[in-house]
Amino acid sequence: MRTHNLTITVRTGSDLNAGTDGTISVQFTGTHGESGPHDLTAPEGEATRDTFEAGGIDTFQLRVPDLGELLYLTVANRGRAKFDDWYLNDVTVTVDGRTWEFPHYNWVLRGATHTVFESTAVLPQKVATETQRSARLAELERRRQRYQWVRQPGVPGSAKLIDNKLPFQEVNSCVREQDLNRANRIAARDLRVAGLLGQGQTLNSLDALEELFTTIDAPSVSKRWRDDAEYGRQLLAGVAPNNLFGVDTLPAKFPVTEDSVAGLLEGRTLQSALAEGRMFMVDYEVIDGLPAYETDDERRYCTAGMGLFYRSDAKELLPVAIQLGQDPKQCPLFTPHDTALDWLAAKIYLKNAEANLHQMVTHALNTHLSIEPFVIATMRQLSSQHPIWKLMRRHLRSTVSINSSARTVLINPGGVFDQFVSLGGPAQGHLQLAARCYARWKLSDNALPNDLAARRVHDVERLPDYPYRDDCLPLWNAISNYIHGVLSVYYKEPGDILEDFELQAWAKDLCTNGHDPAKIPGGGRIETRAQLHEILTTVMYSASVLHAAVNFQQFDHYGWMPNAPLAVRRAPPAEKGLLREEDFVELLPSIEQTAQQMAIGVSLTAFTDDEEYLLPDPTTGYRERYFRDAETEAHTAAFHRELLEAAVGIEARNRRRAIPYRYVLPYRVPASTAI
Repeated sequence: MRTHNLTITVRTGSDLNAGTDGTISVQFTGTHGESGPHDLTAPEGEATRDTFEAGGIDTFQLRVPDLGELLYLTVANRGRAKFDDWYLNDVTVTVDGRTWEFPHYNWVLRGATHTVFESTAVLPQKVATETQRSARLAELERRRQRYQWVRQPGVPGSAKLIDNKLPFQEVNSCVREQDLNRANRIAARDLRVAGLLGQGQTLNSLDALEELFTTIDAPSVSKRWRDDAEYGRQLLAGVAPNNLFGVDTLPAKFPVTEDSVAGLLEGRTLQSALAEGRMFMVDYEVIDGLPAYETDDERRYCTAGMGLFYRSDAKELLPVAIQLGQDPKQCPLFTPHDTALDWLAAKIYLKNAEANLHQMVTHALNTHLSIEPFVIATMRQLSSQHPIWKLMRRHLRSTVSINSSARTVLINPGGVFDQFVSLGGPAQGHLQLAARCYARWKLSDNALPNDLAARRVHDVERLPDYPYRDDCLPLWNAISNYIHGVLSVYYKEPGDILEDFELQAWAKDLCTNGHDPAKIPGGGRIETRAQLHEILTTVMYSASVLHAAVNFQQFDHYGWMPNAPLAVRRAPPAEKGLLREEDFVELLPSIEQTAQQMAIGVSLTAFTDDEEYLLPDPTTGYRERYFRDAETEAHTAAFHRELLEAAVGIEARNRRRAIPYRYVLPYRVPASTAI
């Protein structure tokens, strides 16, 4: 039989424990058959050289039979020692001047064998050989054993821990785990040094809050949090920038009168301001009736308040009326005409409602929890050769891991949220809030153009300065164009979508076990490329840009506690003019709860050294290159150019802004929901 010289180059991941001392072997499968397994050992004369070290590149020369076009490799790790697990980045094979590439970016555990497919993306119905088809089916069957569903009423499906462990593909790298643990340790250490932890007492005064910042710097909002203009700005560029909606009439439950806001609308009447499109609202009705924290030792409150805002001639958004509840007969209307303490307290109670909604819904549900079913369905139903797997894998990294941590540390009974969040506690009001909002949620709500239009804040004439809208829309468009381009490469014929049985299984699994069918376009069956484009654009945007917008300024927002307290400890005032300074500080969280709020802000805004960003470093590109063909890589390059153009626009707008909005600069946006 004719044989050929074969050169194989193997790249090991650079993580601390990525290397192995185990014996690695590889078998080659092509269109003409397969080779026997070959142990990859150092060449004769180099026997003392270590192979497969972290970050290493190893090249081997082999003799193989004529295999035709290479289809996949079978890589085995025969190591047995504790640290013999091996992280394989990719493999390059050259035979007679022809080169094939095999991206993997995954662990090959000791004692395990992995199939590593050639880099060309192929729809399952277009696989050319029965050998390759069988290998794909076997890959998916192995994945389904590791990725199984947990489905509970009222929440999205999640990953089942098998033997109390995550699927090994979802375990954080050592670098990421160390960086996240370091952020947690630093937060706890600094707060202990400052003497904050373990103190249950109330602050003596608001001025005393500054004394708590002895080892960490106070966020800049500490200098302006009382200002009405800052209060309105945070609805446009804060940690929860998607609650505001435009109004041209006011609901009967919010009876603001002309007299209520006289003198607050720059000479306009309320009716004329409404007619001009200058009036906006927030309404936290979804919180109404939910149980707040209550034990024999402590009671907290969270009110389903409403706020009315006016867009001024100077383009500032100013609060002009707040009602701390849904029933006007029981809840007085507060305005800037009231005492300074009454008005400040009203703003704080309303911000507390926003903060509770933000943590459990804006952040946790709309990004973390809603994305996890896409991770599981993708790993269960799409082969690593499938173009959608290659397109989305980067954006689904580490989500299962961080969600599992949240379920066991943050939002579980007795967890962190119970300690300092208004709706935490024995009755689990925060989980009821998530379930209530999930009942109303559908994936299309996360689509930025839909969201802006539904809230009537898409019109630049109506709301000229809206950093979240203005900076995120170019990124949405870039993602949409990129996905459209990639899909056009692989789904060329009218029947390609319906004939893609892996994709249809993905959609069915997603809508059977992950989300209710009514929440996902198509409800479990994808019929058109446009439908698939809508789903993938929304998922990629949610996992990257939306998550960055609602997560990475948490310390800037929550680090100065009165700006947005996650708990209030006194009932909202039922009458005006009775609030005293000593009452005011008693409504705020204790020093211990303040410390915990600061710590969570530090921990949840940590970046790690192995972060993969939406716009990568142009000199290195993405660390994980799943597509290797020229046509798809051209769309990736165009995507990066569009993201870079968007970044230039954001930076230009920031130079004109009094307070820059840096949270969605694409080179600062992690590609996935991983923290």
